[in-house]
Amino acid sequence: MLAVIGTVPMPEGIYEGEASFEGSSIKLNGVLLPAGMGTMASAAAALRVLQHFGSERVYCLLAGDRSGQGSSMLLEKAVHYLPCSGSDTIVLHYMFVLIKYGEVIRNTLDKMKSKPYLIADAGGMYLAKAAGIAGVFDLFTPDSGEMAFLADPKALHPMYTSPRFFSLPIPDLAESALKHGNAPDNLLVKGRTDFIFAGGKLNKTVGSPVITAMEVIGGTGDTVTGIVAALQHLGIKDFSYKAALLNRLTGQKTGCTPRTRIGEFIGNLDPALLEKAGVEV
Repeated sequence: MLAVIGTVPMPEGIYEGEASFEGSSIKLNGVLLPAGMGTMASAAAALRVLQHFGSERVYCLLAGDRSGQGSSMLLEKAVHYLPCSGSDTIVLHYMFVLIKYGEVIRNTLDKMKSKPYLIADAGGMYLAKAAGIAGVFDLFTPDSGEMAFLADPKALHPMYTSPRFFSLPIPDLAESALKHGNAPDNLLVKGRTDFIFAGGKLNKTVGSPVITAMEVIGGTGDTVTGIVAALQHLGIKDFSYKAALLNRLTGQKTGCTPRTRIGEFIGNLDPALLEKAGVEV
């Protein structure tokens, strides 16, 4: 099963269970929740891809968080969830950076007989870098700004990234992040051009189609993370490249404008686009 773990803009507490995608929303425990951005957009995009393969099984482990307490509850729950979940692909998404959980996560994974494929975006990446556990992850999905943060060996949070890193080319940023152990060998760097690294080396880039309005919608980077998680879970070859391309093709079909909602965007991800991106349904 694919699992998505992260915080959501809801009252503090844990929300968990198998989810489905309906219309432009996620249905969790009988309640419809807007796809929105962040963790919810990633989960919705993963669900939408899996729908076309006759599967809607995505386990959502979510926490409402307004003070940091929700992230603490989430990570406590996640540590207990990992060994017994049976999930073979897990995404860590939005959350507060609580460094003390880094070593707990590492130790938990070390004790598992079969380690899941671990993907991190947003707060999941920040926690991994700050806690020194980036090496236990299999894939990061940063945007170019987050890539600069990962490349800066002294920054513990993106807001403390040295300005000089923002002017460096993506391959140089990746080299620095890998050199200092702040990223796994596999990266999908999202931007005007998407960069895919495999085994620590630049593998492919995706530069078209260019849909400028996607930049201002909010959530279209999160959807890449959900799509790549679903494709990896399904055993699709070149899943990072195909996820980056599929996200762009979805934006093209949607005819994105600044008024486009992310739920509408995700709803337009259909079998024809999957096949156009080289994913056989």
